[in-house]
Amino acid sequence: MCKTICPVTNSPAYNHTALQQAESFLADTIDTHNWGRLSQSFTPDVLYNNSQFNIGKGGICRGLTDCTAALQAATGTGLTRHDVTVAKIDFISATAARVLTYLIWSQWQPEALTDYDQTFRVWYRCHDLWVVQEGVWKLKESLVDDMGPRFEMPYFGEGL
Repeated sequence: MCKTICPVTNSPAYNHTALQQAESFLADTIDTHNWGRLSQSFTPDVLYNNSQFNIGKGGICRGLTDCTAALQAATGTGLTRHDVTVAKIDFISATAARVLTYLIWSQWQPEALTDYDQTFRVWYRCHDLWVVQEGVWKLKESLVDDMGPRFEMPYFGEGL
């Protein structure tokens, strides 16, 4: 895996591998809380909408600065892990693609393992628009569907 975002090699036209690597790079950026790298994954005018999540868990952010702040607030100091599967890539053009991705987001706060607000897991699906900017694939728009009835507290819930 590239230490920085993997550049679109040769031609960006219809480059599935570079697009999949860009998604994995974004997940790693969030999981490692390396917020300075988000500019390598988001367009400056990115739109991210996960307002379907439970009350207090989702919202809409617009722009790199707003989305960085939202991700920092959502993850706090907790440990996070995103399991990413790219289900479908539909190229609109050589440098734009609609991508359907299924994810599992796990988060846990070592000091708050029984606190649902800080330790949870959620399954979700993203309907994304990725575009090539500065020679790499970047997320421009994301609409998130919550795939379950609510966030889970799978690790240390009562009675376990």
